[in-house]
Amino acid sequence: MLDTLKTMVRLDGCDRIGRGTRVFGRPLVKNEGRIEIGETVTIHSNASPVRLTTTNAGTIAIGSGVTIEPGVAITSDAEVRIEDDVTIGPNVTICDRDERGSRAIVVERGARIGANARLEAGCIVPRGTIVAPHATLPEHARKVATSVRMSRKAHGERLRAVIAADFTIDEMADLLEDDIDAEIAPFDSVVPTLLGLPARADKPDLAIVWTRPDAISPAFRALLAIHLVCAI
Repeated sequence: MLDTLKTMVRLDGCDRIGRGTRVFGRPLVKNEGRIEIGETVTIHSNASPVRLTTTNAGTIAIGSGVTIEPGVAITSDAEVRIEDDVTIGPNVTICDRDERGSRAIVVERGARIGANARLEAGCIVPRGTIVAPHATLPEHARKVATSVRMSRKAHGERLRAVIAADFTIDEMADLLEDDIDAEIAPFDSVVPTLLGLPARADKPDLAIVWTRPDAISPAFRALLAIHLVCAI
């Protein structure tokens, strides 16, 4: 009961707070529109306050099972919708307004947003996506991620991929054959294959690379050699 009362006090100003939601520390809530928080949400606001801000036209809707880490700032002048089971890492910024106006942001179920990432107006993070730390996702982020696949499927075509590796990779091509026409690059020719792609007339839709860092990076190879010498 005491934890529930603390949560209600610390999220004062929100329009709805689901059962089992917990708050650590004191978030900063400025709600002139609407803020809804689902069930079993966890907000870590002790190390650095979480900020939830809406204008009179804005809505923040947070689904159930969401985890929000310290320093997150969510600002809405249209709609920010965070679906169930999303994890938002420390110091992430989510803002649905820019110089072109306000456009909704949607973070679909199960997505994970890395620390210090920024989601800009109009951005849609697809279900289960892992957003890298410090990444910036603009309005066209989902279109970039899915444009090749969707346009190909719309015309009944298959994706074409080059698979490059420094070891035998034929088994991977067999696993992909239902969806992708795979071209196996020459064995142990990862760097020449990638460098040659821009000059190809029949460019593939994507490249799949599986290699060891020391095989393509002289700096990493030298560092590894130093480590081995020291170990000996």
